[in-house]
Amino acid sequence: MKLDRLLWVLVLLFTIISPAAAQDTGPYVEQLRLGRGMVRSVAWSSDGSVVAVGGALGIWLYTDRLDDIGLLAGHTKAVYGLAFSPDNTKIASASHDKTVRIWDIATRTELFTLEGHTGLVVAVSWSSDGHRLASGAYDRTVRLWDADTGEALGVLEGHPGNIQAVAWRPQGTRLASVDRSGQVIVWDAVTGEIASNFSSAHRIPTWVAWDRNGNRLAILWQAGSAGTLEVWDVVSGQLVESRPSFIADAMTFDPDAARLVAVNWNSTVSVWDAANNTMLNIQQEHMDWITAVSWSGDGSTITSASSDGKLRTWDSAAGALLSLSEGQMEPTPQATSPDGTHSALANDKGVTVTDTASNAVIAVLPGPANAVAWSPDGARLAVALRNGTIKVWSKQ
Repeated sequence: MKLDRLLWVLVLLFTIISPAAAQDTGPYVEQLRLGRGMVRSVAWSSDGSVVAVGGALGIWLYTDRLDDIGLLAGHTKAVYGLAFSPDNTKIASASHDKTVRIWDIATRTELFTLEGHTGLVVAVSWSSDGHRLASGAYDRTVRLWDADTGEALGVLEGHPGNIQAVAWRPQGTRLASVDRSGQVIVWDAVTGEIASNFSSAHRIPTWVAWDRNGNRLAILWQAGSAGTLEVWDVVSGQLVESRPSFIADAMTFDPDAARLVAVNWNSTVSVWDAANNTMLNIQQEHMDWITAVSWSGDGSTITSASSDGKLRTWDSAAGALLSLSEGQMEPTPQATSPDGTHSALANDKGVTVTDTASNAVIAVLPGPANAVAWSPDGARLAVALRNGTIKVWSKQ
């Protein structure tokens, strides 16, 4: 199918009303926004039946074979963090719109909007009993919530930098948080007091997780194209293990904490033995920067998402690709209107619309774009953006 026909089929299938256009778009007004947007976060339910994907337009739910279940719509900006409740009946989401939301999976309805953060929220974590929720944001605070009522329980303050990750201890009432300055704090979530804290020379954390016994914390610190994986004893605050040059931008343990999956800037997904730091398999099917990765509940499969909006599911033992959410298509960066009077060119800065007779620029449509297509009557222009969405502009 040609790209212009494909774009207009998408217009008919996925119509989503979008905000008003920017002022520099000349006679063109943004009419529709289509597609699923750049993926920012991925989470599996612990029973392996549902995959949740957070992005620019909301939270998409899929089966374990990446068949569509539905969209959770409500956030007004991108979703950066997702976490299923321990019983898999609910999911919590953290967003750039400064809110945390709790959703019912079965009915796909929003239960609570949790407000209070003053910066974008990037992380959420459930307590082991499923009754409490912790969120971390770019306001240097961790907030605690009653997940059954949506009531705010408290604010944990003390971080010198913006929060990057939070993780509830598998047992008990301790909660770990790490900020972008390198400070790690373990909190008593009942009293709000700091139980222990320590810091690292590495300055940008990307991930934190407890071991199965809840005595140690594993933290990945980013350092250019590689990273350092550190393991800390939370009681003594001592560094017990450091693995430099661990090539990863993000990573996560499997449910048994026996393996790690790591993704990095060169679009690879690799599985490692967590005990001896040996690579078990590697996949290089992604064509763009990988933005999120997650294990299934039984550890048999891995889902990875890239900035082109595509999801891939892998066999974690064999490294074989099991499914792909979308097919590839070749972009067409330039198109002339049916009557030949206008030309649209997609580029890194957006789409430039020119008068073909005078070559004068009559509009600049925002957003880095890969492809453009005119409607048959020339009154509308469909633009495929690099964040995975499609915008439709109409001429006034």
